[in-house]
Amino acid sequence: MKVASTRIRFYPKSGARLYIPEKMLEDPDFPFEDEELVKIEIEDGRLVISKPEWWEIIDWEQMPEAYERLPEEIKRKIRINRGSQ
Repeated sequence: MKVASTRIRFYPKSGARLYIPEKMLEDPDFPFEDEELVKIEIEDGRLVISKPEWWEIIDWEQMPEAYERLPEEIKRKIRINRGSQ
């Protein structure tokens, strides 16, 4: 496991940026590509960054007809995910 200290910078009205040092990006185990969408969660006081499932990046409230056609298992995951937001 690689470990690095870094800095987070907050920007009014737009959010924040987290700097990831180059030595982390060069590690063969670094799981992301440039410009890739990521999911950010807060779990037990920690920031967790992971790759989202395809159904997590869609605004289902804007696509109710498509939502109704999903398998029940995916609908269940979406409902659980909404509950955690």
